[in-house]
Amino acid sequence: MVDHDTGFIIELLHLFINNTESHLRQLSQFCQQGKWQMAGAIAHKLIPGCSHLRLHQMERTLAQIEARSFNNPDSIEMGHMVNEVREHFKKLKPSIELEILKLKKHYRWDMNQKITDNQ
Repeated sequence: MVDHDTGFIIELLHLFINNTESHLRQLSQFCQQGKWQMAGAIAHKLIPGCSHLRLHQMERTLAQIEARSFNNPDSIEMGHMVNEVREHFKKLKPSIELEILKLKKHYRWDMNQKITDNQ
């Protein structure tokens, strides 16, 4: 992996965590308010990041939330699906943060090695 690619991946993982946390708060809020189309739009925004990180369970549930948001959904069912996504992310977040730490360690080692090699 090229040095700048590692730094870019670290940034993307940080963005994923921050954006997902923010969007999940919005998703919960919109579902509680019965703003289904807005909830569906937020679910739609979350799907690509989950897909890229191969978080297929979250991706499938978000796709269900998005699809059902256009058909006057059952608020209890939607609430359960939103909670499922939130809980899944809550369990995954520490693993993603650990991966970020590993990448940072590797990235620093690569940068130090490169500096040493150039001297």
